[in-house]
Amino acid sequence: MGSKEFETAPRWMFWVLTLAGAYNILWGTVVILFPNLLFDLFGMVRPLYPSSWQCIGMVIGVYGVGYAIAARDPVRHWPIVLVGFLGKLFGPIGVLWTAWKGELPWNFFWLNVTNDLVWLPAFAIILWHAYREHDWNRVSVDERDWQTRLEATPVDSQHSLWSASFEQPTLVVLLRHMGCTYCREAMADLSALRDSLTAAGVRLVLVHQGDDEAGRLYAETSGLTWATWISDPARKLYRAFELKLGTFAQLFGPKVVWRAIGEQALLRHGVGKLEGNGFQMGGAFLVRDGHIVAGEAAKTAADRPNYVGIMESGERSPLGRG
Repeated sequence: MGSKEFETAPRWMFWVLTLAGAYNILWGTVVILFPNLLFDLFGMVRPLYPSSWQCIGMVIGVYGVGYAIAARDPVRHWPIVLVGFLGKLFGPIGVLWTAWKGELPWNFFWLNVTNDLVWLPAFAIILWHAYREHDWNRVSVDERDWQTRLEATPVDSQHSLWSASFEQPTLVVLLRHMGCTYCREAMADLSALRDSLTAAGVRLVLVHQGDDEAGRLYAETSGLTWATWISDPARKLYRAFELKLGTFAQLFGPKVVWRAIGEQALLRHGVGKLEGNGFQMGGAFLVRDGHIVAGEAAKTAADRPNYVGIMESGERSPLGRG
């Protein structure tokens, strides 16, 4: 396991921002050249000071220039996209409020459909992508190095996570966040496996995003005081194990909803306070001699690892990925 290349923005983002830029520039130009056009079109009284409406057209056109610039690198220029997103979000709200007070005709809202609403989903996805990229890029190359990260993580007064794996197989379970229903389920499952883990000579390490006090409280309430708890609010170990932020489908998809309601995981385990980044995905890995010999990253927030199967698979594996 080593460093990882960053993803680039999908090509469709370039085209969306380019089209948004062209649309804004065209719309702003029309308003500047023909300030009374839209008022005549919607049967409204022409403005007393058309130059003020032309100024709005100028601002919209400048937004278009910004979108065109952002199209070249949406991740780097995410603040431009954010400003545009907020304008496209609050613009329709303002028009609806004004129309409700009788100061604008309701059909004026059609402008917001083409100017704002059709662009909102794409802008939101671009911002989400930029957030994920910046979240990863905040970590230095050294922190992404597998051995360096494990050596820097103590599990007791004498061992790091790296050296401990040479003493005995270590089951590392990285929890999404402490309040997650499925993380609570995982803690209950692991608590019931104490005898199996002890018999197999496996050390259990639980990684969480809360502080040390939060880890101590959850260890007591879950009956896992015998396990090793590691506080990782900066999520450096999550990156070392190459665990990403979840997509919408991974966090809220049909399987996640069904497990919560249909299989009553929510009723049995409840939900708690969000501790850390709620988008972070988890995973379970058996580490031996500095290598991952079994386990995998969660595919959805509702995944329920087969810990016994991971241990058995690790015993059969002569060497894993390091």
